[in-house]
This record gives sequence, structure tokens and C-alpha cells, in this order.
Amino acid sequence: MNITGGTYFLNALALDYPLIEWVETAKSFCDEIILVDMGSTDGTIRAIRNRFGSTVSIIREEWHFDKNYHEGKPRNKILEAAQMQWIYLTDADEILHEKYFDTVRYLVKGEHINFYRFGLIDFYGSCYLRRQSKSEKPALIRNGIGFYFGPVSGKVDKSAHTLLVGGKMARKWQPNRKIGEALYHYGRCRSARGIAAAHKFYTLQAQARQGLSVDLNACFEEKDHIISEPNLKDNIFVRWTDGHPKVMQKWVKKHWKIHGWEA
Repeated sequence: MNITGGTYFLNALALDYPLIEWVETAKSFCDEIILVDMGSTDGTIRAIRNRFGSTVSIIREEWHFDKNYHEGKPRNKILEAAQMQWIYLTDADEILHEKYFDTVRYLVKGEHINFYRFGLIDFYGSCYLRRQSKSEKPALIRNGIGFYFGPVSGKVDKSAHTLLVGGKMARKWQPNRKIGEALYHYGRCRSARGIAAAHKFYTLQAQARQGLSVDLNACFEEKDHIISEPNLKDNIFVRWTDGHPKVMQKWVKKHWKIHGWEA
């Protein structure tokens, strides 16, 4: 199939990211798995090694809080290290449903498309999703033609989620195609502590871009707390009644509050 699967993480197990499930999924259709660890101290690396051994490569990329560092750095580490013709690259809380495995195998046989944008289903709280979410991301990228992640010049948002080629936004001029709602995003239905830590992380990152001195340990202070359940009075949230990816069903039952509903 000639696909490299890659994602990055920081204390994934402590913050309830389904990293183990992500690797299980990627190994179903990828020939190579590359993970970037940004300085975990919670045993995530040991768990990966115990489960997958040497079949998974782990690259160390220590996170730096300063104005020149951004989230594109770990993504670009994967792009640099990938040996396969295609790169499947998502966040560790985005799981590809198994019904799209054959689709991915078919897509990488194409010759005129350079990247595919995958639609996301965003979950919130115990068992809700945001109605009419338009989230999408370039998740399947052809290797070796100059793609990289970086902040867009002149933009306030320096989060480096943007896929670039030669300094231009790739989706504006490279051949591409959107593939359904293939990715299931579980980042907003983790524990309140995990969501709070992630929120604090990005707050500190924004402060660092302004030249302020910050401390990574502040992300994990117990006093931080954010309620993950959505406001159900807001009609953009609806109850999810469809099936989850098989690899996530055990995780869902463990992490979600199930109110008369089965995964």
C-alpha cells in the first residue's frame, strides 16, 4: 500500500487521548508508523513499546515555548522521516473509521491527486456531536513534492495547521479532493482534566508567541477544570446514534457517560 502513518503526542495516556487506538487503526492500512513524542512523562512511550514493539518508530521532538515554535514542527518531523509514497497524518484524537480503509487503499493508486481532505465528525461531551460541522483536514498527502506545515505569513493565527507548498496554501492550487466524514474526532469528549490541560497548553503557547516566559507544568495543575459536556440548550448539538469505529467502542464505553445508549 506504500503508506506512512504518523501522529504526535504529549502525555497522551494521562490526558485520555486514544493514541493506542490510533496506532491500531493506522496499522490496518499503513506500511510504516511514525510517532513524534513532544516530551511525555506519563508512561505513554512505555505503553506503545509494550503493545507494538519495534513496529512503531518514535521520534523525540521536545516542545519549546517561544515565539518561533509552532505545532507544525512535529508534523514536519513526520514528513521528513516518512519513507513511503503517501503519508496519512492526523492528530492522535482523530480515528479513521474502518469503512474507509478500502477507500484509502484505492486513493493511493491515483496519479493526479496530491492530497486528500478528510471530513471530520466532532464529538462533544458524553454522546453528542456538532450538527453540520464543516471541519476537514488534509489527512492523506503524497510524499516528496514539497509539502510542509507552517504558519501563514501575515495571519494572526500562528498555529501552523496550514499545509503549504512553497509558502502558498496547498488547497488553493494543488490537485485535491474531499473524502466524506471519514475521521471521527474524540478530542472534546475526553475527561475534563484532559481538556483543561490542552486548553491551558494552547493558552501558554499563545503567551509564548508574545515573548512571555511560560512553564509547561502549568498545563497539568489540578486546579484547572473545564466541563466537557456541551450546553444542550444550544441546538447545534445532537445526540449521536450511529456506530463508532470498532477500535474505539471500548474506549467510548470507558470514557463517555452512557445515558441509555450503547456504542
